[in-house]
Amino acid sequence: SDGLSFIIYSIRGKAGMIVSDYEGTDLDVVIPNYVGNVPVIGISNDAFYNSSIKSISLSKNTIFLDDSVFYGCSKLTTVDFNGCKITDIPNRAFYGCSSLVNITLPDTVCKLGNEAFEGCPLFKINLENITSFGSECLYGACLDYVYLDKNVEFVGNYAFRNIYTYTEHKTLPDNWGDNIAGTSEMFSKVTTDAHISGDYIYSIKDNYARLHKYLGSEEK
Repeated sequence: SDGLSFIIYSIRGKAGMIVSDYEGTDLDVVIPNYVGNVPVIGISNDAFYNSSIKSISLSKNTIFLDDSVFYGCSKLTTVDFNGCKITDIPNRAFYGCSSLVNITLPDTVCKLGNEAFEGCPLFKINLENITSFGSECLYGACLDYVYLDKNVEFVGNYAFRNIYTYTEHKTLPDNWGDNIAGTSEMFSKVTTDAHISGDYIYSIKDNYARLHKYLGSEEK
């Protein structure tokens, strides 16, 4: 259908169709919610590998994405999750999507896989509900900072390479990667025991507050 190939699939006790391949010419792809009466519940690995698509709208019934689904889609600029309830962005899902600068994840997403957005120059992505960050998942992003509250359970190696990183954890958990913000030199960018309040990220030591970042927009 419109260049999309589907196969029957079952996952997590739910059966439906998944997109297995795309050979169409349309650069703005809309994945249908149903094929006939059968819900479209996901996208297979490499389904859009190195595609020239510019935008993608997922089925509202999507419950999973497989690895490398949009790997190398260098012209992709817009991703519409269409209210779907996926819980993770898998390994290398958007690897090398070098035109992707803005993405809004569903609130249900709590995990970013390894290299999930590596090579994406993201200026904006909502990370408030993410509790697990895979290795190099945001390597190449252009984020101003990353703030990790105490609900974050795991961060892999180089997850936030070259990005200033603030965390509520007084010490980094043993199971986290060794260099979450980059090389040993970049690692000094990690500020532990940080807090966020209104427009400020700060830490407290010896009864003094140290301001790390102002998040507001006031000029005075």
